[in-house]
This record gives sequence, C-alpha cells and structure tokens, in this order.
Amino acid sequence: LRAKERGEAIPSRGEDQVQQTYEGQRHEGGLAASSASGLGSWTPEEQARLEAGMAELRSEKDVKKRWDSVALRVGGGKTARDCAERFRNVRAQAVNRGATDEKQPLRFAPPDRDELTALLPPPSAPAQARQHAAAPAMSAAEVRRVGVEVRLLGLVLEGLSTLLPNTLRMQVVCDRCKTPTEIESKGQGTDTRGVDIACPTCKQQMTVTVAPSICHGGCAAIAHVAGSGCHPVQLLRSDFEAVCGECTAAAAMCNAGPGFRRRGNCAACFAKTNIAIEGADVLGAGVARWRQVALEQGEHQTARKQLQDAKRREKELGIKVGQPLPYQGACKHFQKSYKWLRFPCCGRAVPCNECHDEQTDHPYEWATRMLCGYCSFEQLCNKDKCGNCGAATTRARTTYWEGGEGCRNRTLMSKNDTHKYRGLGKCVSSNAAAKSSAK
Repeated sequence: LRAKERGEAIPSRGEDQVQQTYEGQRHEGGLAASSASGLGSWTPEEQARLEAGMAELRSEKDVKKRWDSVALRVGGGKTARDCAERFRNVRAQAVNRGATDEKQPLRFAPPDRDELTALLPPPSAPAQARQHAAAPAMSAAEVRRVGVEVRLLGLVLEGLSTLLPNTLRMQVVCDRCKTPTEIESKGQGTDTRGVDIACPTCKQQMTVTVAPSICHGGCAAIAHVAGSGCHPVQLLRSDFEAVCGECTAAAAMCNAGPGFRRRGNCAACFAKTNIAIEGADVLGAGVARWRQVALEQGEHQTARKQLQDAKRREKELGIKVGQPLPYQGACKHFQKSYKWLRFPCCGRAVPCNECHDEQTDHPYEWATRMLCGYCSFEQLCNKDKCGNCGAATTRARTTYWEGGEGCRNRTLMSKNDTHKYRGLGKCVSSNAAAKSSAK
C-alpha cells in the first residue's frame, strides 16, 4: 500500500509463484475455509469428497454438468453453487495469500493453471503467442562467423555518437515450407539474444540468434544474425538507442528503418541532433535467393487472400454454382455476353474489363478464367459453350463482324457494323476491269 502511495510499480506474481504459495500454505495447513454467508460449514469429509470429485471430473467440458456432478458426490445438502463458491474463495486465498478467520484446515486439490491464469492481472506488455525469448544457442563470435550481416545504408549521425538496436525486427523464411514470417528480438547492450518461433504454416521450430553491434559513423553494421531452420532476408522497422555525442545521454529511436529521418535536441544538454537512414541491407551467402523466395511466397499469399476475399464477396451477393448470375452475366457495356471474367490482378469476378476499371482502383490484367452466366460454374475462358450446363457464353447468332469470327455475309450483317459497306465505293482501275471482263 505504501509502494502504491509512492507511485512505485507493484510487480505481479506469476503462475509459478501462486502455485508455490498454494503448495506451501496447503502443506502448513494455512488455507482456511471460506466464511461466506449462505455456504455453511465444511467438514473434513466433505472437503475430501469435494477434492475427489474435482480431480475425477477435471476433464469435463460442460461447466454446469461438472459442478452438478461434484455436488452429487459431496452430498450433505451442498448445491452446485455452494461447491463453486467454495472453490472460488479458496482459489482467491491462494492468489492473494489471504486467510479467513476460521481455523479449519483445507485438503483441496490445487486449481488448474489455466484457471489461475484467468485470475492473474494482465501483464504490462502483451505477450506474443508464437515466439518467445530463449537462451542463445551460439556465441557472438560464432554468429558473426556463420550468420549474415545487417547493415544500414546512407546512415547520417549528427550530434550522435553511436546507435545500438534494442528491439530488432526481421523477416525470415522457413526452410521447409518457404513461408516468410517476422521475428522480434529484444535485449539490452551487445549481449547475444535468442528467439524461438514456430512456423505459422508447417509448425517447424525456428531459432534466430542475434549478436548486436554498436553502429557509428565508421561502421554501419548493426547486428549479425544466424538462423536455425530459417533464413533472415530483410530488416524491418526496429527500435534503437542513440547516444548523444556531447553528454552521452541515451535517447530512444522507435520504428527506425529505411526512410527514417529525425531532427531534434538532446534532452540532457540540448545539443542539436540529426539522424537519417536511407535504406537497409542484409549481406551473406544465399540471402538474394531466399529473398526472392520470400517475394514470390508473399505474392502467392497476397493473391490467395485476394481470391478468398473475392469469393467471400460473391457469397454475400448470393452467387453459387447452379444458379444464374445477375442479368445472366450481361452488363451495360456488353449486353450479349453471358459470363463474368475473373481477373488475376485482384481475384474479383466482374462482367467485363470496363466494369473492373470502374469498380477498382487499378488497371485490369488479362483474365484467363470465367463464370458462366447461366450456372455460375467457374472454368477457363472460351468462346464455346459452358462445360457444365452447355449454354452459350455469347449470343449464338450475331449480325456483327466480330473480328471475322461473326457474320461475314454483307446482306445479313447489321447496318451499324462498318464492315457492311467497307470497300463498296472503291474505284477499280481499267486494267483490273479489263482483266475481269476478259475472264
């Protein structure tokens, strides 16, 4: 309470501390029964039956059914609510190191770690579920020998003497499935750091060891990185600690990366400072090849996500196989085209390229797949009948030229087609007329 009045931070106790506290109090018989009104007294026999019932029904998923079964095993008029309140009060004693006025000893199975975690206060920073810090697998000399070098390009340090990475974020590529992912290594100073992370696709264990370096005007290298089960390919925006060249005071530079620029003054001596980073590069054997792999996999993931979003949008519109498209796939630009085209640039299916440019913010790419306007079946683009329902994707009989594949008879051709009257007013030379009359 005095620490709270002084404004000092009170450290939270973790799961292991709570478990140790509970075991110690249980061994000494220090945990007492709850004196909540309406629960009544608990005899040692009821405590034993409650403990046995909780241990036996620990795997029951239905909470209501579990407490009803526990109350039946305890007996003595205890209801499911009484058993739950008993468990809740005892658990609060284990977490808060409290004790009630009653001196009745408790013989109770320790609560689940998941249940204790639910009662603990949230941590000061959100924990990452997919990665955690680990002891470095290699020394700094080994990392510099076998790892890759991370270097800043076009670094400008004015009024600052050194730059040291506190939180280094990088993109790595999995050895097995070639999936790119991001890692984050936190630490202080130049001590070697290790990070363990599971691949989000194939769940392969990947370990990254980072050996930070002090970056200054004569050396732009900020770290050496070695990966086990993965390959570092790119530096992402990271957090650095910059030291003033006048008073050696440290200042935080958050989210610094390619294109980062900041002018300011030292908070201690008010000296002018300026930092600029033009770019970043990763130097090492095989980095260029794995960077290309990461680029291709990133494009595949983007295309897959776009296709999923497009199909989700089509589902919301009520489009499914077996039912016709709106207006049988026709639009205001092509009223006799009974199909939708799926464009690979964004994965969307729209009636034509002009509709695509009107509905999106990017130019279309040549489509190779289409949806039939009569049955919504997706297939390769063709000018013939649908492969699912047999319906024609365009009007079967046309009166237009259509590049030579439509109507070629001038008599039947539409007067709106320029090919109907093309060449009729052309002058014929006398030599050609003589040759034609001689025949």
